[in-house]
Parts: sequence; structure tokens; C-alpha cells
Amino acid sequence: MTATFQPAGFSAILIGDESLTIACGDMILAGGHAITAVVTRDATVRGWAEGQGIATLTAPATCWRQT
Repeated sequence: MTATFQPAGFSAILIGDESLTIACGDMILAGGHAITAVVTRDATVRGWAEGQGIATLTAPATCWRQT
């Protein structure tokens, strides 16, 4: 079985409180993909996301709508 290459972009929600979150986010954006939101309690990560125009949240539970 061989996986096929899918060139279409994707969107993601990043969750993290360390510099790795920023590095991953930069790679996702550089690949032409979108980041819907960043969930973090860290001020540096929050500042990076806001600088990119990405919504920030402080708790993962706020990512999902409850019906």
C-alpha cells in the first residue's frame, strides 16, 4: 500500500506552551497551511500567534462547540 501525496493545504489548531509550538507553527505556515487557533498559557507563544493574526485560547475545551 502506498500513500498518495495530497498537495492541498490543511488547517490545524496548535496546542503548546513552549518554543517548539512556535517552530511547528512557522513550519505549518511556511508550507502554505493554515492555523485556526493556538491554545497556550505562555505569553511568548500567545504573542507569536497574535503577531501572525491567529486566534489564541487558554484552554483546549474552548476549541469545541457544545450542543
